[in-house]
Amino acid sequence: MIIPTTILRETKAKHFACYLLFLLIICVNLATAQSTLEIDGTVKEGRVRLSGAAVDVLKNGVKQDRIVTAQSGKFAFELYLGTDYTLVFSKKGYVTKKIEFITKDIPEDKAKFGFTYSGFEVSLFKENYGLDVSILEKPIGKISYDPKLDNFEHDKEYTKSIQAELAKLQKALEQKQKEEAEKLEQLEQLYKTAIANGNKEFTAKQYLNAKPYYLEASKLKP
Repeated sequence: MIIPTTILRETKAKHFACYLLFLLIICVNLATAQSTLEIDGTVKEGRVRLSGAAVDVLKNGVKQDRIVTAQSGKFAFELYLGTDYTLVFSKKGYVTKKIEFITKDIPEDKAKFGFTYSGFEVSLFKENYGLDVSILEKPIGKISYDPKLDNFEHDKEYTKSIQAELAKLQKALEQKQKEEAEKLEQLEQLYKTAIANGNKEFTAKQYLNAKPYYLEASKLKP
């Protein structure tokens, strides 16, 4: 069977057109693919990794994503460049903290490969200390692109502007935690003494005398 030359030419032209269209689609996808900032960190309570903490990603005040930390306390997100985000760290019974990520105004030639901001930590503490935490209504930090480093870095000027208030809060928190630790230590000593006295009377078969000591211990540690 002989295929006419005109048909062969038309078939090749169609195949070539499909090939060009395929390349065009790939190029468009590559051009419109949005670069990202990959972030990861850990939520802690003091030096201990905190599980059950919610990490919310807000864009223009609207929640976009959420992670609840496991025992590792770790979280990770991928943020599209070209907008601003607020990460909100919270857990029931704990204070809430916020960090802003500013991903606007990055040169295209720098943004096309994306960025990584890794390994930062956020520490939450319990809200039953009666402290003035109004400073935490503001972000505790702002992260933005630094042209000198060609990467994301915390805003030193912003940190400097709230550093004194954060330091004051930290000092008050440490004092409260110290007082609480001393109270717990005192409570533990009273409990051990009550149990020891009760055991002494019980060993001597003075059961009626032992009872008040055990009752005292049960009140100290219900």
